[in-house]
Parts: sequence; structure tokens; C-alpha cells
Amino acid sequence: MVDGGDRTPTVRVFDIGSLTGSLVGAGLVTGDSLRLTESNSFLRDVLGGWGIGQRADDVLTGDRLRPLLDALVEVARGGAPSRVVVAVDEPAGQGAARRYAVVNCSATRSRHGPAVLLLASEFRGPIGVTDPDGVSATRDRTLRRYEALLSAIPQVVWSMSLDGEVDILVGNKGDLGDFQRRESTAEAWMEAVHPKDRVWFAPQWQASADGRAILNAVIRVRQGPQPNQYWHVNIVAVPVMHDGRVTEWIGTATDAETRWRSGMREHLLSRMVALPAAGDLRTALATAASSVVPELVDVFVVFQIQQADRIGFDPRNSAPLSVTRAGMALAEGLPPSPIPDENFRLGPLALRTIEDQQAQRLVFAPGRPPEGELSDGAYAWFCQTQATGLTMMPVVIDGRTVALAGAANCRGNPPPSDADTALLGEVLNELREPLRRTSELETARRTALTLQRSFLTDLPSVEGVEMAAVYQPANTAAEVGGDWYDVTQLPAGSIALTIGDVAGHDLRAATMMGRVNSMLRGIAYDGAIGPAQAMDRLDRALDSLHTHTLITAVHGVATREHDHDHDGWCLTFCNAGHPPLLIVPAHAPARYLRAGDGPDPPLGVSFTEPRREEHCRLSSGDVLILYTDGLVEEPTADITDRLATLLALADAARDAATPDEILTRLLQHVHTPTDDVAVLALRIR
Repeated sequence: MVDGGDRTPTVRVFDIGSLTGSLVGAGLVTGDSLRLTESNSFLRDVLGGWGIGQRADDVLTGDRLRPLLDALVEVARGGAPSRVVVAVDEPAGQGAARRYAVVNCSATRSRHGPAVLLLASEFRGPIGVTDPDGVSATRDRTLRRYEALLSAIPQVVWSMSLDGEVDILVGNKGDLGDFQRRESTAEAWMEAVHPKDRVWFAPQWQASADGRAILNAVIRVRQGPQPNQYWHVNIVAVPVMHDGRVTEWIGTATDAETRWRSGMREHLLSRMVALPAAGDLRTALATAASSVVPELVDVFVVFQIQQADRIGFDPRNSAPLSVTRAGMALAEGLPPSPIPDENFRLGPLALRTIEDQQAQRLVFAPGRPPEGELSDGAYAWFCQTQATGLTMMPVVIDGRTVALAGAANCRGNPPPSDADTALLGEVLNELREPLRRTSELETARRTALTLQRSFLTDLPSVEGVEMAAVYQPANTAAEVGGDWYDVTQLPAGSIALTIGDVAGHDLRAATMMGRVNSMLRGIAYDGAIGPAQAMDRLDRALDSLHTHTLITAVHGVATREHDHDHDGWCLTFCNAGHPPLLIVPAHAPARYLRAGDGPDPPLGVSFTEPRREEHCRLSSGDVLILYTDGLVEEPTADITDRLATLLALADAARDAATPDEILTRLLQHVHTPTDDVAVLALRIR
């Protein structure tokens, strides 16, 4: 449970009117002069007619009342609560019992500002008793009964006898809910407490019933005949002891529903602060599911809804519905859910909730859900777990049901109350904007990935060369990059190879990547110019478009050679700010193909010098690897170490049967990609 009162201290304002007509004397003393501002008749009688507006030092005089004045002054200066015993009057005759009053003084606040609260109770004692510690057992009992009033200004003040009879001293009958009809034993009291609160509340109440502790707890108390009619109440119970035994209990009951709801809402939302940063919609919804169990419900499941290729269900669209379990949280001890992650059918109740976009609720006897409303697996699980109800709630964004949430209590626990359901709905409503952003990011990512992959054409079939390529998007954020690869067979029989990366992680980067690849392919297609000239022309074309986009790339042309000293391929390439190519010779260690003084600057930086070309011969069994920086860059690792590791992996992969197997081994280098990765591998046969 979460008690919102522990977060922000509540300033209690005492109202004397709440004790009007009671057998408790009450008064407020305010100001530096300690004037009596409010009081009831009982207090005025006990203190000899202290009138409203009179100063304490004008009234509390003499040996009889001076101790009370001293206590008032000390408490007003910030001292601890104090208790004083004063004699009220002289005895009526020889042997008659004398009237005494126990006056409790404690600091409080009122509509008049800071004040000292006086609470007085009367008892009678024999003549000659002057020592407060020697007064009768009756005085001792009375004093302890009203100590509870110092700890809280109550809405309800109650007492309970040993036989379980509850007497409302201040307040209305019924304010304690079903507590008033229970006996004093812990077992009997537990019948009025919400089942989820009994485990921790029972030992606390038993300690109070045994006289070992004062009880102070916020619990849910049954308020009516319905199985889910509970209300949060702050129960304070003080055992009154005599001769080492409990003789009764005196306590207070304060409405804590609003405070508890506010604290619970704050608690739930604080657990979902990571939601806006969720990498995808499934992660966001799984976070929401785990935040409400077990505080509000025993099981909470969230489904992601999709229609065709678009997230969410639109009632106006006739495309088939796809549902995936995005997140689920179960209370400890419940059996695993029968709902798989994918490829399952929802029951009629869930489908109605999605289509009507209205919350639906079922309440039923423990373990007896109605037939025909749930899927077969859910029906059997609800029977097994003794579920008592099911609430289905849609998450609607821009007219589309993006997600479906289901909540239930099990093991005979009462179903969520109307207030619980309202709180769940409020929490889900708070999630709409983060979910909207996540949904928009995922939609943009899907669109960009579709566009990006449309530019990554199938690899051509070239005699004497085996090829494989892979594109792997980042999976830590709802983003895409501008990574691409391209292999084009030129008219003269050569092949053009390109690997590149457009700066950015959005749809614009993916679109720009397509434009750059298309322009470069057109410039280089006839083979009339070399890679360096092709890159120069591309640079000028980009400059004329005023794109101001940074692009790294390697563009090369591989040509077949047949002469007396080499039978293989010759690669001529130009590197514009890109990571170096990697070659794994058939009979030599793997190495990077680096220019002596580093690569040329990237494209798009207004580089005016002629770009340079590098050359490399490829023989039978040699493997050439082109890759983007996502394969070697990692935020927490040194790039030099990463490049060395990749080189070792490539060296070890020379025995791979196919280029596809080579790529599989190299991608082990990427544990959780934070950037897109494109890799192209060629092996000379």
C-alpha cells in the first residue's frame, strides 16, 4: 500500500464544533497572550468559567491552576504535549469523592492560526488525594482513553469494549463501516478488512489487542453488501490497560480515501517515468503493465493492436485485426498465463472493447466466469485462479484503439472497485501522450525501414564471385538511419560496389540515402569514369542541392583481370570519410585497406580537392568486407579496440562455407546495436 500522507505532511485544522455535546472538554488558546478563542461548556465548567477572550494568566491563578498555566506557556513556545491533573472543586462533604480533571495540552492549528488545543476529561477521587500519580484507577483509565486524541484530530472517535461493542463518541454511526459489527478478536475484525490488506494488518491488530502496541494503519474497510465496496480509512486504536490487562480500546477513524488515491496515483506515475523514452510501443506497454501489479490488481495485461501495416484499430477500416501481447504482470504465486505472445484469438468481450472503444466489466463469483465471453485459454485460467472479475479498457489515440488493457483480481480477492477502475483509467489516460509519441515514432520507423529496404536491391549474380549483404536496424530506439549498400553490374562486365551512411536517424535520412544512391549509380553506370571522379561529381551535385547533409561512403569498381601474373579481380575504390574496407586473404592475415594519410573528407563538406583512389587485387578465396560504422562503434567502447576485435573475427571466419555465414559471425560483434548496421561481403571463387 502507498500512503500519500507520508509524502506531503498534512496540516490538521481543529474544529471545536466536532466535540460539541461530548463528554470531552475542548478549547483553543491562541496568540502571544494565550487568550481563549473557542471552547465548549464542559471545559468552561471544569476550569471555573474561563470566558472567551480572557487571557490565561488572568484566569489560571492560584496553586490549583498555576501548573496548567505553566504547561500552556511551554507548549505555546514549541514544547512537547503536556498533561496536567487539576482539582475542579471542593468535596461536598466528609468522605465524598473530589472532582478532578485531566487536561491535555498540544500544539495545533485553527482558523485563528497557531493554537494550543486543550482536551479535558473528568474523574472523581477520594478526599485527600493530592499526588497525581496516586489517584484512583478510574482516573488512570480516563487519562489513557483520551491520550489517543493527541495523535490525530479525528472525524470519528470510538471506543470498543472487550466483548466487541463499538461506541461512537464523536461522529456518525456507520462511519466505521463493517467494523462496528465485529468482535474485538483479530480474526473477527479481519472479515471487514479487504483480503489484500489482511496479511499485514492482522499482526498489527493482534499486537494492539494484546496491549503490546498502538495501532495506526490505513486499510480498506468494507462499506456495504457489494463485494467490491471498500473505502480507505486511517484506523488508530490505543489499548487501555489496567493491572496489565486490556480493558477496552479507544481510537479514531479518519477518511483516508482521497489521500490514498492521490498517493497511489503519484506512485504509479512515478514508476512509469521511463515510458516516454521507451524504444518501441511494446516496451512502453509492458512498462505500464508492470506498474499496477500488485498495488491495484493481481493481473494486468496489455495487448498491442494493429490493422494491416498500421498501429491501432480504426472502426472505419475493414482490414483484418492483428493482436499481440505487449506486456503482462502477475501477482506473486499465480500460475503462468495461457496467453501466448502472438497468434491467438481474443474473446468476444475484448473484441467489443476494441471495436466500441468503451470500457467493459464483468463481475462474477470466484472462479466462475461467464461462458462465451472469454477465449478458451483465458476462461480456464480464470477458473483455476479463482478470479472474481475482469475489466477491459481501450487506449484510444486519434480515433484508433492502439492498445487494450485487461485487469483482474484472483484468489477470491474482490474485483477492482469503481474507484480502482477510475484510477486505472486515469493512469491510462496519463499515458496517452507518451503512447502517442511512441506510436508516431514507430509508425515513422516502419515507414522509413520500408523505404530504406526498397533501395537495397537484390544482389546481382556475377560469375566468379559469391556475395551476401545484410541490413540490421538499431533496436534501442524508434529511429532509422541512412545506411545503405549497393552492388551494380556495369555494361563492361565490371561491378560497382558502394557502402554508405547518411547522417541522421529519421525519415529524412532514409529519403536522402535513396537520392544519393540513385545519383551515384547513374553517374557511375557507364563506367567511363573511375570511382574518384564519380565521387567528385556526386559531391558537386549534392552541393547544388544545398542539402547540407554529411555523408560517408566508399565507392569502388571491381574489374576482372586475366594476365600472366594475376588471375582474379582488381578493386579500385575511393573512401570519403568512411571506416576502412576489410580484406581477408585466402593465405594471409586479415587487414584493413587504409590510405597512407587517412580517407578523404566526407561528402557534403564542400571539399574542393580532387579525391584519391586506392587499388587492391583480389585472388581466389579472398574475402572483401564493406561495412558501416554501426558494426564497430559503441558508446562505451574504444573504437580502436572494436576495430581490432572485428579484424580478429574476420580472420577466424575465413573457413566459413558461405558469405552469409561470414556475416552471421561478424554480426556477433554487435550485441545491442545503437546504430544501423549495413554489411556487404564478397568472396572470389
